[in-house]
Amino acid sequence: MSDGTAASGGPRPGPSRPTLPTLPTLPTLGRAAVWSRDLAIVGASTSFLSVFAVAREMATSFVVGGVIGGLVGALFGLLLRRLLLAWLHRPIVAWIPISLVLGGALGGTISVATMVVMGSCDGLLFTGLFGALAGAIQLSWFWLPYAVRAGRGKSTWPIVTAAVVIGGAVGYAALYLVLAILRPHVD
Repeated sequence: MSDGTAASGGPRPGPSRPTLPTLPTLPTLGRAAVWSRDLAIVGASTSFLSVFAVAREMATSFVVGGVIGGLVGALFGLLLRRLLLAWLHRPIVAWIPISLVLGGALGGTISVATMVVMGSCDGLLFTGLFGALAGAIQLSWFWLPYAVRAGRGKSTWPIVTAAVVIGGAVGYAALYLVLAILRPHVD
């Protein structure tokens, strides 16, 4: 009758199992779907609120811009997470100009796509520049606290909420920068 115990009543010593070496874990920065969702929210809200705050009236193009901002933002969230993971070894200071360029590309893409979908190419330079500056302003502060919270496994909602809240202020800042860059002459 073998019940797995030795004659002395205790468990039989079995062969020792080899221990596997622990592999270093790579940073994940959270799930890709969360980045996509959160950047969709930030893209949609910034696209809508930055223009709405400046114009102070409702237009169909603002809603279309918000929808396009959400779609492009969702794709951009996946891209930004991958870039951060691939270039994680770069110092934070190097990410400042990178975030400005990426944010400019995001905002410019959203604003130009909105103009094309709406069938209006009047003022494409102004609109593209406005969107690029709004995107650059928003992403320049957003990426670092968001990436830190995502990397630590913390909730990213406080950062996303802050981005939504300041969407209108981003519009004013972008408008003033556009006017400073283009320097329109008013007769």
